[in-house]
Amino acid sequence: MMKKLLISTLMLASYLGFSQEFSQKRSDYNITEESVNMVFSRAWTDEYSFDVTTSRTTIYKGDTIKEEISYSYDPTKAVGNRWETTGGTNLDVSLYEAEAFINTGQKSALKKGRNEVPKAVSLDRIKFDSVGTDYIVFGFDADPNDLPEKYKYVAALKGYILISKETKKFEKIVVQEKQPYKGVVGDVQKLNAEYFYKYDKENDKAYLTEQTVYMEIKSKDEEPYIMDQKDVYTNHVLAAVSDKQKKKNAKNAEKARKKMNK
Repeated sequence: MMKKLLISTLMLASYLGFSQEFSQKRSDYNITEESVNMVFSRAWTDEYSFDVTTSRTTIYKGDTIKEEISYSYDPTKAVGNRWETTGGTNLDVSLYEAEAFINTGQKSALKKGRNEVPKAVSLDRIKFDSVGTDYIVFGFDADPNDLPEKYKYVAALKGYILISKETKKFEKIVVQEKQPYKGVVGDVQKLNAEYFYKYDKENDKAYLTEQTVYMEIKSKDEEPYIMDQKDVYTNHVLAAVSDKQKKKNAKNAEKARKKMNK
């Protein structure tokens, strides 16, 4: 009996000795407001060029529509010309129209101050949640009193930052609804959005590799609307953005933030 107890004690001591403890301080993982708030922004990185394929299924009034479209993105080009369509199936518009739409949208968003990261979530709203098998998890939400009017919907969401135990870098952000909220086309009843990132060790940056968004909406005509979308980003290359362009981007970002906070 004493021998078994001794062996058990030694095994427990060995396990405790080799078990790894993880910090619960967000500062130890370089979690910033920008790294969280980018998921609420329409901004696209000015650092990487990439290819992206969007696959979307929508269900509305008994009709199921499946679409797919591919783009390439080049941040060294002028805003309004950065997106180029490279293919598509089952679209109700031409590739030229799709390309013009996304480029016009980006240019308009920048002009109106919607292209930059809104300060929807402050650092004090990001708190340690738990440690899982592969990830260290931090939770976050937003204080409705701190949100500009056009971002009030963010208060109805709950998010999670998943930090890789191996790299200590964030690899995934999950956003879900806490309660139904009003969206562009109707009341969002259910939301599950997942953003996957890869850490570029050489350049000490993280970039988006995949995002999925599932939404159930009660449309304005009371009809249920379901959207299931997946975007896959590939062929990332750190772009050679000039110092002049970087300064211009920073200046535009500051102007947009001031405009947004008025």
